[in-house]
Amino acid sequence: MKRFIIVSLLLMTVGRSMACVPEKPTYNYYLMCVEPTQQQTDSKQLKAINDFWKQYTNGRVEGYVDGWDSKTNTDAPTFIMKLARQKKDYEMVRYLGWLNKYLKISRDLTNTWEYPTREQLLRRRQGLTQMLAAAKAYRGRRLLAQYRLLAMRANMLLGYNTQNISYWKTTASRMPQSVYRDMMENIYARALLKTGKQRDALEIYARQNDQQSMRWCVRHYRNLSGIKAIYARDANSRVLPYLVQDFVNNMQETQDVYTRPSAFIPDADKARWTKKEYTEAIEEVGARAIYQDEAQAFIAFAAQVLKEGKTTTPALWHEATGALQFLLGDYSAARASLARAITAEGTQRMHDNARAIADINSVYTEKMDEQQQSHLIKEIEWMRSMTKLAETKDEQGITYVTDTYFANMLQRMVYNHLVPELQKQGNGFLALAMLANMDNHDNDGTLPSIRKHVPTYYQPANSYNDLPDWSGDYYDALQHLTVDSLKQYVAYLHATHTDSPLAEAACKSSYLSDDYYNDLIGTRLMAAGHFEEAIPYLKKVSTDFIYNSNICGYIGRRNYQRPRWFVHQVIADTLQTGPRSVAITGNQKLTFCQDITNLQHRYQNASSDTLRARLAYDLATRLYQASYEGDCWYLTHYDWSCLDSVRTGDRDLILDAINYLDECSLKGDKNIQFKSLYALAFIRRDNAAEGYPFIYPDEKINFQKQTRQYKALTQLDNFLTLNPAYQSNPYVSHCDVLRMFREQ
Repeated sequence: MKRFIIVSLLLMTVGRSMACVPEKPTYNYYLMCVEPTQQQTDSKQLKAINDFWKQYTNGRVEGYVDGWDSKTNTDAPTFIMKLARQKKDYEMVRYLGWLNKYLKISRDLTNTWEYPTREQLLRRRQGLTQMLAAAKAYRGRRLLAQYRLLAMRANMLLGYNTQNISYWKTTASRMPQSVYRDMMENIYARALLKTGKQRDALEIYARQNDQQSMRWCVRHYRNLSGIKAIYARDANSRVLPYLVQDFVNNMQETQDVYTRPSAFIPDADKARWTKKEYTEAIEEVGARAIYQDEAQAFIAFAAQVLKEGKTTTPALWHEATGALQFLLGDYSAARASLARAITAEGTQRMHDNARAIADINSVYTEKMDEQQQSHLIKEIEWMRSMTKLAETKDEQGITYVTDTYFANMLQRMVYNHLVPELQKQGNGFLALAMLANMDNHDNDGTLPSIRKHVPTYYQPANSYNDLPDWSGDYYDALQHLTVDSLKQYVAYLHATHTDSPLAEAACKSSYLSDDYYNDLIGTRLMAAGHFEEAIPYLKKVSTDFIYNSNICGYIGRRNYQRPRWFVHQVIADTLQTGPRSVAITGNQKLTFCQDITNLQHRYQNASSDTLRARLAYDLATRLYQASYEGDCWYLTHYDWSCLDSVRTGDRDLILDAINYLDECSLKGDKNIQFKSLYALAFIRRDNAAEGYPFIYPDEKINFQKQTRQYKALTQLDNFLTLNPAYQSNPYVSHCDVLRMFREQ
């Protein structure tokens, strides 16, 4: 018997099995996003710079700062410098020298751990002065934009803001449009800001969508008073879309902090918070508290703005009004406001934003009839197509989405609004089908899943497959169904739904693998103790499906017939237990059910107590192994935790094992009695150790006499006293728990 220790297996990403659990996604994404995302802006700028170096190196490196040449195993700056020298491109060599010096100084400035000495500061200033002189002295044409950017960078780090303003007006602003000119203008905006011309700087930041700089500049304007002040100066200020968007999203964040449960703060504690504490929690994430009265005041102000007619983008104000009305629960008013936003003058992005919010709002304003269902199908496809348009590839060729807004709105609509409403209306299977549809189409809510209509997602590795087969909202919802409801739902998925366009579309484009659902039903039946009933379902599950599942490495390495109390079947690397990690010849779940069913029939018809006791011991061995305390927990569940317990709807296999062991400890021969008593003392149920499972390996055990396990240890000790021949058994002599029990 092994020492009591805590065992943790990092196998599944579902909350039950992780030692460090990420907070479950809320899908409560911000409603408004009328400006391009910062990621889009940065990605476009970075691509333009990287393309220059990619072309210069003939595709050998994808970028400069973080680039790498795989052929020579060299970082990009070193490789490009060497390449320039090989080409005898001395113009580039000189520029690279200055660029590398600038990048080093920039890195040094971000190092907040070590403050530079006076000598280091002096050398830095001398280096920047030399850099500025070299940049101004450049007379070539090929790298003119880069050198002029270098001059403004050197001025910036030297604190020469006035000089940068002059340099931009006389020199840099005359450069043709390029990413380098944009970067120079951004430095010019910083110089304006540093010299007190905040308004001018802010307009540049807004035009360039430099949200980080803009957020700092408008930190005192992020409320209705600030919006009114900016509007009064310029009804069409480039800053207004950002501030209006920020206002609406801050209202949403305020609602979230007040109404949504927290993964880290118990609701009872949160209920005792003061308004100041709520405000601090809101500001912790960079938001500003916007309460209902201020939101209502904004709606009134927006109506005034629209009435005055000065704005060239009335769509912005209609959309913001509709979004706030939606958040305030006035869905009918939101419907009218958002409809006006879609047709009013404004950018296409504003119209698309309003359309997405209107789709979400329609869940509450439209009857779920055939017309509304057809409308939702069309809008879901539109959101997916908008996400598809935002796809691009990174330097490694991996596809990602630069603008996730429409994917986010789709997730919000389905998970947070449509599914709950369908459930309220008693349409639970359609709600599940919508989850299945999302699960099948969206990998992390952004990319189309390659799991579509295949037995499972075949991840090219031996490690755990964390895609939707055994995790996520759809899987979690399936786990909450009774077995009978699960069977009915699978039939619903495969049925034709002529009376429900949404159900027909959702079911047809959902994950329809027979292997998956048969395995799910069979496993649930096993967990409920209905082993014979599980056999027909498990017979339909292909070996290929099991081979490509997360339990492959366990099936190929563990044997449920080996008693857990005598052998712990350790796997050296539990991260190598996933799909195709080891060869398998069949479905161990099916074999287990057939084995248990056969043993149960033989046990019920046993001709003698001795035979019955031996069969009872075999049943106890298998049932305990298949429980959450056994090595073969994967037979009845898809995840495991050291703090696991009997789950709702499951049969208590540990209790069944204890009952069988109790019987054979009384009726079996000496060997069966010994094994049974040892097993009863080993089983952790109603543990004798005080504080279990939170016990350190070298900590002394304080035994609790009232527990089942303590009584089992007493029975084992009595048996060994009466049968001294078993004292030399290695399982007895090496059992430190039994030794400490005897020493107490």
